[in-house]
Amino acid sequence: ANGSKRLAVSISTSTEVTKQQVDEAMGAKNFDFLCFKTKTVDFGTPLYKKDVCSILNEIMKSLDSYRKNYDEIHIFAAIPAGMAVELGRRMLSSVYYNIHTYQFSNGSYVPYWIINPK
Repeated sequence: ANGSKRLAVSISTSTEVTKQQVDEAMGAKNFDFLCFKTKTVDFGTPLYKKDVCSILNEIMKSLDSYRKNYDEIHIFAAIPAGMAVELGRRMLSSVYYNIHTYQFSNGSYVPYWIINPK
């Protein structure tokens, strides 16, 4: 944490999201960084709903404790589609706002969608 009002969050389960990729996508913006990575990073991981829920519970528990400190949260996720849907579903507009999502395209992350813009 460096006192920024922006938090960049990387979530790596299917492939690794590197700090360098996040730095490149965020450009010159000042931001704090939080990284989540499963022990095994491989395409399709996690496979089972129980594992998806367990991982998302840990991520949301951490984000809940930090969210009040930030005006924006930037999500860089290399996760299965079902897990992405569930993560978005948990981003309640009454709790989370200005959630910037990124899509991996042509070798880098590019801004894609803002969830609950304020």
